[in-house]
Amino acid sequence: RGGAAPPSGLRQRRAPLDAEPDSTGSFVEMIDNLRGKSGQGYYVEMTVGSPPQKLNILVDTGSSNFAVGAAPHPFLRRYYQRQL
Repeated sequence: RGGAAPPSGLRQRRAPLDAEPDSTGSFVEMIDNLRGKSGQGYYVEMTVGSPPQKLNILVDTGSSNFAVGAAPHPFLRRYYQRQL
């Protein structure tokens, strides 16, 4: 949608959302991963992107949105959809 397809060498096969992560996944172990203090905020460490980069992600319990800032990419013309 909204742009040219990436070269075939850049395409990645995605697992279904209900699939279990395997040893090649970029999941950080969730045990003891939530950090912070009541009244000040909470965050989790996770990896994002390819190659994976560790980030501390703020957990906002007042929102269902999740966003990560990134540099523009020539294959992407639309970065978010305002209405569902």
